[in-house]
Amino acid sequence: MPKHSTHQSSGGSFLFGLVVLGVALTAALMPASHVQRVLADDRASVQALLPEDEDEEALYGEARLDDADDPLRDAYLSDGEKINAWARDRVVTLTIWGQIINYRFTLLYVWLLVMLPLLMASFIDGYLVREGRKYIFQQQSSVRHRAGVKIATGFAAVAGVSLLLPLHVWPLLMPMALGVMAIAAWVWVSNLQKRI
Repeated sequence: MPKHSTHQSSGGSFLFGLVVLGVALTAALMPASHVQRVLADDRASVQALLPEDEDEEALYGEARLDDADDPLRDAYLSDGEKINAWARDRVVTLTIWGQIINYRFTLLYVWLLVMLPLLMASFIDGYLVREGRKYIFQQQSSVRHRAGVKIATGFAAVAGVSLLLPLHVWPLLMPMALGVMAIAAWVWVSNLQKRI
């Protein structure tokens, strides 16, 4: 009976632990003004892709930065008031970070609707190429199959991490990642082994 390796699962658990730790540290230490700037930058970069006649305030409302980075704000606060101010900033930070994630998920849905025909065509064409190779007795490449799987999962991970990142993300990263995933999926499906 073959021994099952736990190397992959331990690596996945380690990465998941790093993600959870990173989210907790970011939520505890990131200033509210930073996430407000990230949200404003994301909206501005998408606005730059829209036609000129679109009104930004009609689309997004007014984006404001408050005095979260004011150095004199905490100068005259007692310890209890400083803790309350820190807790208030955490609530504001997490709320705006949630808005950033929601905004990026919405952009992903929009791009996914646009890129869905390409993704479907790549899967169908890859399957038909595989079926054709079965009838002409052409060998399938396990190296290409593995490369397609690795590239598709790698770009899916990049797209997933970019949804959660509290940094400005270029809005055309999503369609580029979906396009690369479509090509990698074609390589993956077209090189599936004849007997699975």
